[in-house]
Amino acid sequence: VRVRLAGYLLTHRWQRNASPPLGTQLADVGAAEIPFIHDPMVATADQGLGVGAQVIDNAFDLAARDGMWSVELIAVEGAEGFCQAMGFATLDATSEIAA
Repeated sequence: VRVRLAGYLLTHRWQRNASPPLGTQLADVGAAEIPFIHDPMVATADQGLGVGAQVIDNAFDLAARDGMWSVELIAVEGAEGFCQAMGFATLDATSEIAA
C-alpha cells in the first residue's frame, strides 16, 4: 500500500515566554503551559482542500483536551494568510528568525 503524505505539523509542549535560542535541542519542559506548533505544511497538490485546517483543528482539540486554551505557532514564509484564517495573530519576527 502506498500512502501519500498530504500534510503535517510538529508540535511540542512549551513554557510561555521561554524561547530557547534557535538551534537548541528540545528537552522535556515539565509542566507545559501551551502547545507550540512549528511549520505546519500541506503538499501543494492538497492545498485548498481543507487538509491544513483539519490538521490545525486536531491540534486545537488535543490542546483543549489537555486543558490548554492558547496555542503558539511559527510558520514558513508565505503561510501568513492561512495562519490568520485559522485564528493566529501575526507578530513581528525576532532578529534571529528574520536572519
